[in-house]
Amino acid sequence: MNMKKIFGLATAGIMAATMALCTACGVDQEKVKGDWSVDTIAGKPVAEYTAELGGAEFGSQLNFHIEEDKATVETPSATGETETKELKPTWRSNGVELKDGDTLVYALELDTDKNVLKYKADYTGIGGGKEEEVVLKKGTYDFAAALSELQGGAAAAPAEGEEAAPAEGDAAAVEGEVPAEGEEELVEEEAE
Repeated sequence: MNMKKIFGLATAGIMAATMALCTACGVDQEKVKGDWSVDTIAGKPVAEYTAELGGAEFGSQLNFHIEEDKATVETPSATGETETKELKPTWRSNGVELKDGDTLVYALELDTDKNVLKYKADYTGIGGGKEEEVVLKKGTYDFAAALSELQGGAAAAPAEGEEAAPAEGDAAAVEGEVPAEGEEELVEEEAE
């Protein structure tokens, strides 16, 4: 055999082995990509953990959306709206780091046995200033439904300058409104 062919075959074999080795030690991005929300904090369901601290699950939830080259994190705001922050993923052998510029925000580790992502969070002022393990599960948290539940299912407050509409089935009649079929019109009796 020609020395060039032997060298070429050896080089190709080394490259194939190197690629296989790199693939074996890298995280399976397909398992990490997609939507994730908080499942547990310190081994407890989010609602239980936050209730022990006097809070509501709504305030401790996050929605992550991870793609190969970008990621977003949706968080609740004090007004009940959500805020979305775009972060840059850096893929690691055991998961992905999400960064804001050069600043590491989340170091997510894939637990392949349980198909969850984990990270440590410092709950200073919330959980006594210690790092707690946060476990993320596939799927998203419904912030709108949770906010409605927190508000007791009440309709949202009217915008400034607007009047609140009567709730469905409310006995208060609106001036000039014609009752729907099957409803009785309310008539005020005049005081005599």
